[in-house]
This record gives sequence, structure tokens and C-alpha cells, in this order.
Amino acid sequence: IRITEEMKDTIYANLSRERHLLAMLIPDSAQAVHVVERLNKGEEFGPLAKDFSAQWVSDTAAGDLGWVKAGVTFPYAFDVEVWQAPVGATLGPYWTPLGTYVARVLEERPAEVQGTRESLDGRIEDGILQHLYMARQQAVLDSLRAAADPVYVDAGRNLIMAKYYWEPPPEQADNPYAKLDANRVSPTLTPEEEATEVVVFKTAPDWTMKDFVTRLEWYPSGLWPTGQSEEELVDLLDNMVRDYLVLKAADDLGISKDPELLRKLDSREREMKATYFY
Repeated sequence: IRITEEMKDTIYANLSRERHLLAMLIPDSAQAVHVVERLNKGEEFGPLAKDFSAQWVSDTAAGDLGWVKAGVTFPYAFDVEVWQAPVGATLGPYWTPLGTYVARVLEERPAEVQGTRESLDGRIEDGILQHLYMARQQAVLDSLRAAADPVYVDAGRNLIMAKYYWEPPPEQADNPYAKLDANRVSPTLTPEEEATEVVVFKTAPDWTMKDFVTRLEWYPSGLWPTGQSEEELVDLLDNMVRDYLVLKAADDLGISKDPELLRKLDSREREMKATYFY
């Protein structure tokens, strides 16, 4: 990943202005094209952001990012495009491995630049690098998943839904943290249930129900499935498969024996458990 002086000069030049932006990050590129077509026909940005965007701000503020400084919110190329566009313009779709961006410029106002080009050099570079690293990381994850080609077996999914079914007790029905606070234990399985296939891989050992239970125990129980939603289960399996494939790749490359990586993994496990405990 290479950051040029010209890139940093461009961001610095744009720091003298702030822009009031609406934005979406849409997971499906085809949906993003559809959304832009609807925007161009006059539909409101906010309702479409709530329906299609993966950004958390879309649920709370209908995609309204408020007043934004250059070099912070978007990947470099799209950031430059946003700051070059006239007020009122709709931009995108702009594809990245993280999703497809769509943005609209509502207003612009002058902004005070908090430092010289030299004093802000590191901050500007970090902002550009953050998006580049995130995109590269997602590209690696996508390539690992494409190579492994995991398939979630219906029999295994149905068994998980049944064995992990959970609902809050009546006195906690209105408690949004009931799932996080629950003291759950792994279900008892028959030998036949333990052998039930859950995930089939093209380039990695398949997971049985026994493998799934063992791997799930690494995660805080607040992340465990509740058997109430197929979408919830698929999201969990996606995350578990992602973590597994990354660690397998590290092991295949010999990186997993690196003491620093082992320290970080141990720290991450303790942090996850502490977060959900508190």
C-alpha cells in the first residue's frame, strides 16, 4: 500500500471546507445501482438508506452524516470525488470490497485548518491508510471464503435451531440485554447428532455438529444462536467461518506460531469475554 505526497496534498487542500453529507454503504452492488436509479428519479435519500445501507447511522439518522471533514469518511478516490462535486450532487455507486458507496452533498461551509501541511502529515496519511487496509483486509477475507466455498447443510442448521433455541424468561421479556446476560450452556447431543454435518468446505475439513459446539464455546454466550431466526444463524456461521479461515491461513503460513500473534489472540479472547460479561 503506497501513499503519495500528491494524495496527502489533495486531502490537505480540502480541509479548508466541511461538507454536510448523506451516505450509504450498500453490501450488494446490484442493489446500489438500483438505489442510484431510484434517487435519480426523485426518491428521498433517507428511506432508501434505512432500507439498503449497512451503515449503523442509516438506522438512526437516515444516512445523514452531518458536517464531515475530508479524508475521514470514505476511501481516498471517492473522498476526492465527493469534495470535487457541486453541492446538491449525488455520487456513486462507488464499489469497494467493503460494499458500494452512494453519497449526496447537501451543503458546504468554510472550516478552519487545524495545523500546517507538515504537522498534519501523519494524521492525513493514517486516514487514507485506514480505508486502504480495510479494503485489502476484506478482499483477503473474500478470497479465503471463495476458495473454501463453505456450504451450510440444512440438517445441521435445523439441528442448531432446535438445540440452541432460547427465549428470555417472562420477567426479562422487555430487557434488550437479556441475551447477553443469560447463563447458557452447550446442549447435550447424541452420537448421531454429534456426527451431523453443519458446514462443508471445498478446501478445509468439514464441520460436524460436535465441531460446531466446540468452536462456538470459544465465543461469549451472548453471541450464541437463539433458534428464532435463520438470518441470525447465518450471520453467526459467517462470522465463525471467517475467523476459522483466517486462523487456518495463518497456521498454513506458519504465522500462528508467532508469539506476538498468540498474545494478540489471547488478548482478543479475554477482551470479548470481558465485554460481554460487563
